[in-house]
Amino acid sequence: MHIFVFRLVAFIAFGCGVLFASVADAQTLTAVQSRKTHAIAGSFDLKIDTAQPIGGAVTVEPRAIGSGHTIVFQFDAPAVVPASVTAVDAQGSPISGVSFATSGSEVSVTLPGIPDNSRATVSLRDGVPSVYASASIGFLLGDVNNTRVVDANDVSAVKSRSGLAANLATFMFDVGASGAVNSSDISAIKSRVGHALAPPGQAMLAIIKAGNGSGS
Repeated sequence: MHIFVFRLVAFIAFGCGVLFASVADAQTLTAVQSRKTHAIAGSFDLKIDTAQPIGGAVTVEPRAIGSGHTIVFQFDAPAVVPASVTAVDAQGSPISGVSFATSGSEVSVTLPGIPDNSRATVSLRDGVPSVYASASIGFLLGDVNNTRVVDANDVSAVKSRSGLAANLATFMFDVGASGAVNSSDISAIKSRVGHALAPPGQAMLAIIKAGNGSGS
């Protein structure tokens, strides 16, 4: 009798272990996107390169934060609700105010207060808690060319599309997410020329021309 009970408990424990371990395995991450709603033009996703570490050549989100940056994890099956979601900055410090929601095959994570010119790693965790999905991204308003520097090329790129409605080809240049590329977008980028996304451990430096002088 005692042997039977022992075997039954062992079987239950083993079965629970298999079930628990398979929670993350039941789904495969297909993409991670940075999503913004551009007024009546709709929502548009910027694909994030998940292979990049936080100190590497991360994908840059050049659009304004608005009510928060939303990072969307997309799976090939109905998304399992994560046990927790964490976000840390380039120094490894926790980012506060993070929230998430699960809908269909997506887990959407909102970062409401992360400053511009910063990096973050967002992670989904199971009950261990181990990370089963993660992505690093940079936030640099106006860096539409994804060079991690705001320069004259960014200004030129937005100017050449001024007046166009936001769509799959132009949404990146609508940095204010107003629904169209306009003079406000151009002004916002011009005011940030010289800003760069510094690697972890380095200070950010911006060189901005003032006055009517000339030279180099």
